[in-house]
Amino acid sequence: MIYDVLVYGPLFCDLIFTDLPEMPRLGTEIFAGNFTVAVGGSAIVAAGLQRLGAKVGLIADLGNDSMSSLVRTLLDELQIDRTLIREHAYPLPQVTAALSFPQDRAFVTRFQKPDTPVDLKAVLRENPAKHLHIGSFLPAQDTP
Repeated sequence: MIYDVLVYGPLFCDLIFTDLPEMPRLGTEIFAGNFTVAVGGSAIVAAGLQRLGAKVGLIADLGNDSMSSLVRTLLDELQIDRTLIREHAYPLPQVTAALSFPQDRAFVTRFQKPDTPVDLKAVLRENPAKHLHIGSFLPAQDTP
């Protein structure tokens, strides 16, 4: 398949807490006024490019865990092509908890590299594109 843009990088299940009274302190609990779940990471760029009319391929990894399952559902809702996403038979939960305030935000993220790096050269050879967008160097650290 020929793509306009290939987007390479991790996908995260974003848990976004908003309308918070203050930043939580150790030993305390606060309550959010609102909460949403969204697919994050490189999917944000892929979705934006797709809305602009580009044919986008998303190079990423998902596992067999509940967070990966939710990410699949969210990608499907956005109608993002999952053809180039590698599916793994082990848990690979990538999660970000975002605490969003009017003037700033804070994140706690869990990232895990897959057992084997993606063969990016092979993917590019088999899936020509006009542009490669590297959304993060996290998964590429061990990629030749």
